[in-house]
Amino acid sequence: MTPAQSTAAEPDGAPKKASSAGPRLALLVGVTQYQNFPSLGLDGPANDVILIRQTLKDRFGFQDPDIVTLSEADGQKDPARLPTRSNIEREMVALAQKVVETKEAKVVVYLSGHGSTQPDLLREPADVKADGRSEVFLPTDFAGWDEQAKRLKNTVIDFELRKWLKDIRDKGARVWAIVDCCYSGTIARGLEVPRKVDERDLRLAIPRAAFVEAERRASASPAAGSHEAARSPIDEPGLVAFYASLPTETTSEDVPPDGSTHEKQEQKKYGIFTWHLAEVLNDVTGGRELDITFTELIKRIQAKYYRLGRDHPTPLVEGLDRDHQVLWNKPGDRPRRSTMFLKMAPNGALKIDAGRLHGLIANSVLGVYSRQSAPGAGKLLGHLLVTEVRTVDSDVVPWDESRAADFQKNRYITPKKEDLRGGEPCETVFLAYGDLKLRIAAATTDEQGKPIDPKSVQAVREILGKLTERARQFITVVEPGSAQWLVRPAGQDLQLLRREGMSTGPLTIPSSDPARLSDRLTAIARAQMLLQMETGDSPADEASVRAGEAIAFDVTLLRQAGGTGEFKPVPLDSGTGPVLQVGDKVQLRFLNRGVLDVDITVLQVDQNYDILPMFPYGSGGVLNRLYSPEKIERADKALYTGRPRVTEDGVTALKDQDGVQRGVHYFVVIALKGEGDPVDFRGLAKPMGGERDIPRGPARDPRAILKALQGQGDVRAGLEPDALNDYAVRVIRWQIEKPKDRK
Repeated sequence: MTPAQSTAAEPDGAPKKASSAGPRLALLVGVTQYQNFPSLGLDGPANDVILIRQTLKDRFGFQDPDIVTLSEADGQKDPARLPTRSNIEREMVALAQKVVETKEAKVVVYLSGHGSTQPDLLREPADVKADGRSEVFLPTDFAGWDEQAKRLKNTVIDFELRKWLKDIRDKGARVWAIVDCCYSGTIARGLEVPRKVDERDLRLAIPRAAFVEAERRASASPAAGSHEAARSPIDEPGLVAFYASLPTETTSEDVPPDGSTHEKQEQKKYGIFTWHLAEVLNDVTGGRELDITFTELIKRIQAKYYRLGRDHPTPLVEGLDRDHQVLWNKPGDRPRRSTMFLKMAPNGALKIDAGRLHGLIANSVLGVYSRQSAPGAGKLLGHLLVTEVRTVDSDVVPWDESRAADFQKNRYITPKKEDLRGGEPCETVFLAYGDLKLRIAAATTDEQGKPIDPKSVQAVREILGKLTERARQFITVVEPGSAQWLVRPAGQDLQLLRREGMSTGPLTIPSSDPARLSDRLTAIARAQMLLQMETGDSPADEASVRAGEAIAFDVTLLRQAGGTGEFKPVPLDSGTGPVLQVGDKVQLRFLNRGVLDVDITVLQVDQNYDILPMFPYGSGGVLNRLYSPEKIERADKALYTGRPRVTEDGVTALKDQDGVQRGVHYFVVIALKGEGDPVDFRGLAKPMGGERDIPRGPARDPRAILKALQGQGDVRAGLEPDALNDYAVRVIRWQIEKPKDRK
């Protein structure tokens, strides 16, 4: 669909019409300040509620009068709009009353702020969780322990939130709850700011006796012995909940990633989960429609995490309706696809009303079209180059052939100046990857957040200045605020640690060995580039698949428990990915759903960020072409990898909260349209590969990024949207678990 055909209205200021499918109501709660604990203040929730409000309006047709926001900013105008416990409860009850007259209402409830846990002393004995804890959301007026009430004062306990949501559901509405706080996985949130308050914080004044009693109740509960913190399931239709993290995880807020190496970026903080949720819903760069399911939406958020090298937190979706369209949209009532429009400043500078939130990256190319109200509506006027990207808008300039890369020569048109008046719709025709280099910095604080001695910091910076030329092809040294990885002094050693998003501990390297540091950083950079190729697992358009214009395949992970017996499918929709035991054997099975042949390569990225080949295997290679089903005569039309055994090599030395050692790994599946001789990408596992390791393939394969993985070519390359139909990269996250009783 070209912009001229888009259903989005031109930016004439006209109000957007609500859907005819019934009222759409929302309650948005963002808590940034805590009256009784000023030091717990956050920045992100104030921005989160604004972001979600605008997304609901732009993409789903919500109207301002139907959205209630409780935040400190709104509370300054009206105390009834402060995010207090009583105001939250009042608005929840009001929502249930508003929907009683209709069976078609759709309701969004969004909570952003600190989360915590407390001793579970209020449930009936049969309902007590295995961990003896209740998850709580902390309103602005929450206070310490109330011994008489057996709870933290003025909090929202998980079972209270669930009751309010079900009350709204029971009145006939469909409810989508979104919770962005720490420990949210059972509540119905470095340099990042964690959104949690530890239950043992002395300021909460929870007595030891309360913990002892909670543990006693948990041990007597039917859930005792469970590996997961049990929760009342959402076991009826019409209610779906999104959680920012697992029950045992923390989540956080930070400045959104912009993929750049410069320091000139907006410093507004958002919840990590909230930002990526809005980013997926506001995307303007993809070719796929947005009538996705709740489950697919969570998977796309996870895919974005993987591309950033994050392995936590783990976003979750719960509810019987999780495989329904987002907000239960019906055919013809799908979310609006965002359309970009050109804006002209008084000085003649050009901008578009889309930015990082919408998936744009500097050096992308846009087609600009005549307005729908102009003669020849939808006519291509030329192309624009994106020069600078901010959160919700970007600077653009008319295409200049003299600035074109070799692969862009004579592909784009410079528009006439008189044709650009502002208001013209735009469409992405070339999406840049951004600078794929790994951004590293010397850490300036220790693990407790205390400043590191400036001399030690300077010593690390000098070491980073001595990185090998090979490493500098993959790495750029920046300030800590823009870094993806930090290098921290630790005695005679150096520690490499993610600035955010890593559940495992730091990697340690002797400070006297800069060559080893270079090699390790290069390996991390290449692995992260590979993960950034993730295209998600949302299905291609079926019409394109049937017409032979797009590849489509299914992948299944098979497990043989203990290395004996039958290989059985392992579910891949768990937020954490499947957990495999030491001694298991695994295998991947591929089925072609389209008419095009597909060449399959599988690489493994282990917990140390090393890239290992998995399939095809053998010195002579194994045929890795997945043929169209019509070309295969045998009953089993699948393609299978080998059957490697899971070993202890992939288990981290650190232990999770449950005392079990685990290691996070990834299978990276690279699929290309099969043409000519079969193509495989095992050369990407070679740390010093050369041009001969770059496989030959279709003209529209992602060759530039593959060369970047080998330190060759431009790391600012990208793809045209139609190339997405010819290749796919899927990332399967999984864990190796070492039993407690093994030493």
